[in-house]
Amino acid sequence: MGVANLAQATLDCGTGAITGVVADITRELGRRAGVPMTITPLPTAAAVPEAVRTDAADIGFVAPNPERTGVVRYSQTYMLVQQSALVRTDSPLHSVRELDRLGQVIGINTDDSVGVWLQERLTAARLRATTDYTLR
Repeated sequence: MGVANLAQATLDCGTGAITGVVADITRELGRRAGVPMTITPLPTAAAVPEAVRTDAADIGFVAPNPERTGVVRYSQTYMLVQQSALVRTDSPLHSVRELDRLGQVIGINTDDSVGVWLQERLTAARLRATTDYTLR
């Protein structure tokens, strides 16, 4: 099983324990099937369907993305996650609605569900995708 999103699962670096919704679902699937399950943290959301596609993982947990249609099959939705936009403290922006304007550049993580959501809804702002997941 592969996972890359902390909203779904968290790895305790000290103990190696993985907790969260994905861990609970994975363990229950294994219990019901009578097979051992291993949870493997992956670096990005894009790595999860790739792991499933190449048989490195039997199942994976990611948000639906139209670009992956036909590569993997999705189950029904098992959880909804609230997201937030980050702006500097001195920013004039106060709502997501204010983000969609000409000249506005929004950074998104490549192949991330938030980026997919923004691409489907924003018409004026420009999205700049990056594979760099660090916050500076």
